[in-house]
Amino acid sequence: MDDALANMGDVSRKVILDATNPYEYNSAGKVVRSIPTDISGGELLQQKLPHSKVIKVFSSMMATVMNERHHRKPLLVMPYTTNFTDEKQRVESLVSDAGFLPMYYGDLTKSKPIELFGKYSDKILNEQEAVESFKIDFEGK
Repeated sequence: MDDALANMGDVSRKVILDATNPYEYNSAGKVVRSIPTDISGGELLQQKLPHSKVIKVFSSMMATVMNERHHRKPLLVMPYTTNFTDEKQRVESLVSDAGFLPMYYGDLTKSKPIELFGKYSDKILNEQEAVESFKIDFEGK
């Protein structure tokens, strides 16, 4: 991550769409977490870019699924997280234009479930299913 960030130049005051997942292949060819388990990739990126606005989005679904499902009814829910609620309209417009139904999942501390191997990794949800599942996550009902 640090090499990529070094090549980005100054991104202060920029909105950063984070579609990455905090995993890599080890020397045995196995997928392993590349950051500590007590933090999400979205949180870590925000820490490394404190003067940018990080939005975690497009990281819960494989690209092949997104390619097959974009603009198809019912729209596939695309959860996102951010600490910047003033950017919700911008990201929701972008997600909608890409052919998905945007759904705010919370601030960046809630990003782990929408990252690879998280609760919503590759989980195909319609709007009603997502609303019900997200409600259980936050209200326990």
